Amino acid sequence: MNSKKIIIIAVAALLVIVIAVVAVVFIFGNKSSAPVPPQEEKVVDSGERFYFSTGELYCNIKESKTSIVSISVVVVTDTQEMSDELTKAPAVINDLVNSTVRSHTLEELQSDDGYDTLKQEIFDGIVETYETKHVVEIFFEKFVIQN
Repeated sequence: MNSKKIIIIAVAALLVIVIAVVAVVFIFGNKSSAPVPPQEEKVVDSGERFYFSTGELYCNIKESKTSIVSISVVVVTDTQEMSDELTKAPAVINDLVNSTVRSHTLEELQSDDGYDTLKQEIFDGIVETYETKHVVEIFFEKFVIQN
């Protein structure tokens, strides 16, 4: 073969290899511009607890004209900021507790799992309303059904 042909073939092959390498780097190596999905909030539990109390609330019971619930709910958080948020607008929690109690009949509240079900629904409602993982638990300081 002629030396000119060999040089032309070598340059063409080198050019194809360079184009292929550039294409691979461009297609697969440019991942930094891709949008990064938001990471879930990481909650580090310091062990410290903060408490917010609704005080005593009186709630009507669904389908009852004479019975009411006297209830006091304490919300436990793991950050001062979350406790402060609850303190800023206590009416939000009070309304949530009231509407949750009012959604149950006397029979449901007096059932074996009525207390625990109500507690879980109020907890879930607070977590959903405030879109947070900083609410650790709730408990009832007072839960009395008055006929």
